[in-house]
Amino acid sequence: MGKHKQQGVAVVTVLWTTLIIGGLLAVVGINVVRQLSANKNNQVRNEMVSLADSISEQARMSLYDNLKTSNKTPITFLNDLRSKVNAGTYDSTQIALGGGIKGAWTVKRVSEPTAEYGWVDIHATVKRGNDKQTVVRRISLGQSNVFRLAMLTETVNCMFCHFQVNGDVGTYQKFRPGWGNDASGGVSASGTGSGATSNIKGSVYSAAATLADSSNLTGSPKDINGTKVYGNVETNYKGDMLPKDKNGVPAFPPIKRSVAMANATGSIKTTGDGTGRILALPFGTNYTSLNNNKVSSIDKVYNGNVVLVGTPTDPIVLDQDIYVTGDVIIKGVVKGRGGIYAGRNLYLAGNLVAANPADLPNKGVCAGISDKTACAKKNIAAGKDEVRAAARGNIIVGDYTRFNGTNTRTPDDRQAHEFMESQFNFSGKKYFSRTTGEEVMCDNTDSNCKDIEGNPVSNGDRFIETGARQTDLQDGYSMAMRPGVVNGATAKFTSWMTDTQYANEMLTYENDTNRSWRTEFKTGTDSATTAAQKAELIAAGVPSATATTISNLLATKKNGSGNVSNVDGVTGYYDVSGGTVRFMRDTTRSYKKQVTKVDAFLYANQRIGGVILNKPAEINGGMIAREIGVLAAGLQKEWWMNNSRYDSLKNLTTCRNIAANSEDCAMTLNYDHRLQAGGYGFNMVGGQVGQTAQWQLSGNTADDVAVN
Repeated sequence: MGKHKQQGVAVVTVLWTTLIIGGLLAVVGINVVRQLSANKNNQVRNEMVSLADSISEQARMSLYDNLKTSNKTPITFLNDLRSKVNAGTYDSTQIALGGGIKGAWTVKRVSEPTAEYGWVDIHATVKRGNDKQTVVRRISLGQSNVFRLAMLTETVNCMFCHFQVNGDVGTYQKFRPGWGNDASGGVSASGTGSGATSNIKGSVYSAAATLADSSNLTGSPKDINGTKVYGNVETNYKGDMLPKDKNGVPAFPPIKRSVAMANATGSIKTTGDGTGRILALPFGTNYTSLNNNKVSSIDKVYNGNVVLVGTPTDPIVLDQDIYVTGDVIIKGVVKGRGGIYAGRNLYLAGNLVAANPADLPNKGVCAGISDKTACAKKNIAAGKDEVRAAARGNIIVGDYTRFNGTNTRTPDDRQAHEFMESQFNFSGKKYFSRTTGEEVMCDNTDSNCKDIEGNPVSNGDRFIETGARQTDLQDGYSMAMRPGVVNGATAKFTSWMTDTQYANEMLTYENDTNRSWRTEFKTGTDSATTAAQKAELIAAGVPSATATTISNLLATKKNGSGNVSNVDGVTGYYDVSGGTVRFMRDTTRSYKKQVTKVDAFLYANQRIGGVILNKPAEINGGMIAREIGVLAAGLQKEWWMNNSRYDSLKNLTTCRNIAANSEDCAMTLNYDHRLQAGGYGFNMVGGQVGQTAQWQLSGNTADDVAVN
C-alpha cells in the first residue's frame, strides 16, 4: 500500500482530499492475468500489465484534475459523468505508446446516488498485435470523515450548559464546556464544572494540546469541566476527523462562493394548495408582506434575498442544491433531498420540519434494525427527506431582533440580541471588506486580515465597526447579523426586512407560561434613570410593586431576590445580582415563538447563534461553524430560582410533546448517520477524492476498451 497525504480545504462543504501522486494506494486483489499467446514469456506479460496500469493511473489523475478545475462537488461531477456513461456519450481516450503498442481508457461505470460512497470505474486496455491486457481501477469520490462529526467548531461559546450531543464533536481551540474561564496567570477559574448538565454520547477530537483545567479522563464516562464524554477524548489531534489547510494544519473549512454557484444545479418549489410561500426579492427590493414577490419555484442561482415558508399541505420541495446570493429566511415543512445555501445569512424563523423524516432504529423502515448505520442505509433507500442549510456568513436560530419599530425592545423581548452581542463580542471591533461588504477576520493588531474563504485582505480594503451603538443600524451587529446588504464602498448597512416584520410575521407570537429572561441594568443611578428602569421592568411584565423593589436594589447597588405571589395577577420570581436582573414569570404573556425542532444539517462560515428560551429543542442532523453559541438551557429549574414550585418544570412527558427527540428537557443534537452511509447529504463534502478503492486485472473481454 502506497503512501498518501492530505490537503484539506473545503468548498461549499466540499473538502478536497488529495490523491496519490504516484503508485497504487490500495490493491484489493488481482483476479485474472490475461492469458497471452502461449509463446509469450513472463517478462512480456508483466510489461503489458505495467502499461495498462500506467494508463489507468493517468486516467485517474485526469479525472481528478477535471473534477478540481470544474469547481463542482463530487456529487455533481458524478451526476454529470453518470448521465454521459449511461447515454453512451462518454468517449474513450486513445494513447500511442510506441513500439507497436497502443492503449485506451474510458469510464464504464459510475456509482448510483444512493451508494455508500461515490466511485468511478476506469477501464484501461493496452494492445500489441493480437495481445491485450485490461486493468479496471475503481477510484473514490466519496465522503470525508469530517461529516462523521455531529458538531465541528473553532470556538464553543456558552454551549454545553444543559446540552446533549448524540455523536462526535470536533474543535480547533481548547475545549472547555460550560461558561467562564480556566485559571491562568494566577487568576482564579470561573465556571469550574459548569458543563455538568451536558453529555456527549460520542468522542471529542481537539486540535488543541490541552483541555479545560477541570478534566478527568480516566474511567467512563470521561469528564471535561463537568460534561460527561462517553467516547474517546483525543487532544493535539491531527487525524482525518478535523479538516486541514493546504499545509496540513488543522483549520476550519469555508464555503466558497465559486463552488457553491457551480454546483447549484437544483431547484426549490411549492406544488401544494398555495399555503406555502417562496418569496424572491431582488437586491433593492424590501419585504412588504407574505403575499408580495411570490414565485412558484427558484432554480439554481438566485441573485437577491429569499423567504421560504412551508406548510404541511404545501411544503418547500427541494431537488438538489440552490444558491441564494443574499439572505435566506426559512421555516416550516420541507420535503425532498437537497441543500439551500445562502451567500450571506440564513435565518431559521421557526421550526424546520422534514415532511418525511428518517426513521429511528427499530422503527418504520428500520424495524428490527438497531445498528444506526444500517438503519441510515434503509432510510436512504426509502428516499427519506434530507435537508442541508448552509451560509457563507451566519445561521441564526430563531430571534436576532433589537428594535420594535424605532424603540428598543423590552427586556423580556430582546434576549437574543443581548446574548449574541455579548457572546460573539459585538461590542468589540468587527471588520468588513470595502470591496464585497462581507465580514473579514483580523488579528488583535487590526491587521493580518482574511476573508471568510481565507484569502488575504489588505488593511486598505477593510473598515471597522463595533456593536456598541444601540440607536441605529450602522454598527457591527447589524452589518453581520441582521438581514440586509452592506455597501463596502460607503460602509453603510441597508436592511430589507425590519426587526418588527421579522418578529411579527416570520417568528410570530404565542401565549406561554414559565418564561424567564435576564438583562443588565445600571446600578447606583440617578432618579430619572431609576424611573426609566422601572418603566422598562413594568413593560417586561414585572408588577409595579416588584419593579419598584428591583429598581431600589439597583439604585443602592444591592443584591436581592424574592417571590412574586399573585401581585397584580402575576406570579413569578426575581433575582438581582451585580446589576443583572433575572425574572421568571409563571403567568401567561405573549412571547415570540421558540425554535424547538430542526431537521437539517447546519453549516456556517462564521457563526451559528441564537436563543431558545425555556423550551426543549432537537436538531436532527449536525452543526458546523467557526463559532457556535446557542443559549438553550431547556425547560428546567435554574440555579437562581429559589422556590420549590419550579422543581417540576423538568417534565419529560411535557418536553417530548414539544420535541420528541430531545433528552433531559434540553437542547439535543442528534447526528444524522446518513451523512456517513451514502445519503444525499454527503455532497456537503467530498473526501478520499481520487484514491484507488479497488484494482484488478481483467480476463473478461467485455471489460476491454476499443483500441484504435
